[in-house]
Amino acid sequence: MTGENLTEPGFPELKTEFNRMRHHLTHLMLRRLVKSRVPAEALTAIKDNAEVVAGIIHGEMGIRRKKASRQAMAGSVMIGGSLLYWAGWIALPLWVPALGAAVGTLGAAGVVAGFKWWRDAHMNDAFLKTYYSFLQMMEMADGVVTAEEGNHLNDFLLSLLLSAGQRKAFLEMPVAAIETVEVPAWFEPLHREAILAGCWSLAFCDGIAGSEEILFARMAERLAVAPEVVQRLKDEVARLTEENEEILLGIGEQAAALLPQADGVLKEAMVKILAAVNARSDPEERLRKALTFSPAPPIQASLLESKILSDTVLSGAYLVAYGLNEWDEDYLQTIRESFLKVCSNHGRAKEASEWMRLAEEALSQVIRS
Repeated sequence: MTGENLTEPGFPELKTEFNRMRHHLTHLMLRRLVKSRVPAEALTAIKDNAEVVAGIIHGEMGIRRKKASRQAMAGSVMIGGSLLYWAGWIALPLWVPALGAAVGTLGAAGVVAGFKWWRDAHMNDAFLKTYYSFLQMMEMADGVVTAEEGNHLNDFLLSLLLSAGQRKAFLEMPVAAIETVEVPAWFEPLHREAILAGCWSLAFCDGIAGSEEILFARMAERLAVAPEVVQRLKDEVARLTEENEEILLGIGEQAAALLPQADGVLKEAMVKILAAVNARSDPEERLRKALTFSPAPPIQASLLESKILSDTVLSGAYLVAYGLNEWDEDYLQTIRESFLKVCSNHGRAKEASEWMRLAEEALSQVIRS
């Protein structure tokens, strides 16, 4: 990567293409980690698919560099006609599609276990169009399309290996009325529930408006999903959204404590990285208000109760601290020692060394690709 200045670098204080890519990659790696909640698996998946990941990032950021070939993408992350959006799904079982979870940071895999992807491309295409129609309706339900809602729909399209013409066709689809949407009789219950999970995730990200609540009830009726199932989905989406934000706050607090120097520029960059993974409205402002930047922050009790969640917080903290800057060796050694100490205090000394190695190798290999 070069060190040339960019007009819109993403982080105004750090105007090199290298740092722009480093921070962009760190937030996408963090998204992958938070979705997976299995640190070694998530970081290994990124490292092993470095060329594919780099190609996707270059495309997202508009960087005119080599992109991963279609064949490389297909061999690494393709199922049927769907590209598993690498930031969330690259290493999940082959029967899990890139749907639902591509809508924000939640998703159907957490809400609807065992979601099925058909081998019949025509059926997949019909399902995607139905799903997208419902998402469009929910996006427009309150008459205002927020940035969070727009990002979620964009994530949905990024999750699909579409040609430019196909993506354009999706974007040009008119917003349908719920009465006119045809729900194929061959839809199985889990597919109907996945649509509702995605729609409620989209609405929940910026607060539920009365019009969205009314539309959602009509959607559930149209999809013939029982009231008790609808309530379960709503409860699970709310739980996952709140838990996700709690994890990100924990990561931010622990990452800030690892930094040998925590000036305003680095703190602001960290907030932006964390906010990019948060499905809530006004994510940057929420994080700025909540983060204390304490020198020795405790991990929240609710996160410590779960090994999966506490491991996600600890590994995520190192990923963010390391990804913020190209540290010189003395600073990096300080970060490593601080991280090992924190992890030892939580009985994770052995895991800590593996997390550090994988985070450093994954970020380095993608940047070099």
